[in-house]
Amino acid sequence: MNRLTLLFMLLILLIGCSKITVAQTVTDEVTTPKLEIINNINSEMITFHNMSDSMDRGNHELSDEVVVVNTKIEKSKITRGSVVLLKNIDGEKVITRILGVPKEEIYVQDGQVYINSKELDTFYGKVHRLGYSQEEYFESMDKNKIFYNKEEMEKLFKQNIKKITLGKNDFFVSGDDWLRSDQMKIKTEDIIGIVIGYKNKN
Repeated sequence: MNRLTLLFMLLILLIGCSKITVAQTVTDEVTTPKLEIINNINSEMITFHNMSDSMDRGNHELSDEVVVVNTKIEKSKITRGSVVLLKNIDGEKVITRILGVPKEEIYVQDGQVYINSKELDTFYGKVHRLGYSQEEYFESMDKNKIFYNKEEMEKLFKQNIKKITLGKNDFFVSGDDWLRSDQMKIKTEDIIGIVIGYKNKN
């Protein structure tokens, strides 16, 4: 085997390894943490005054805010990362985020969300609302001398959810603040609409 052939085979191997590494994560390059301000509301939209802090990412996002919800639901528009208004098992209206979509398997291991055994590498892919690891969180809180319940936070970072298989009409959801929201499987018909932004206060 000459040197040129050996180099070619090595290059192929490196490319293959690179593709394998990329395939170990699921990403979302579309969804951002911020919602738009909605000025015009049409007949397909409703408003909802959200009093819950289940979507709080540190700045009281969506808490005590009036949001605009598009109620004309097209299944194809409900994607990973979508913020939705739904009616839960108790008949209460709740705002939450889509983590898992139909025909996927989802589980949580040590505070990290996995989709089809691949790490969900997004700003909402970990149980901590800012995406911190346990070490990063404790270091930040201790450095800034902020009081926190270490025992409860350790439980959060070690949270596990067994593998859940989603059917063709199933979604898995959670609020961005896992301590103040429910993690659950829902049906398409539970979803009232997609939250598209805040109602303009002016």
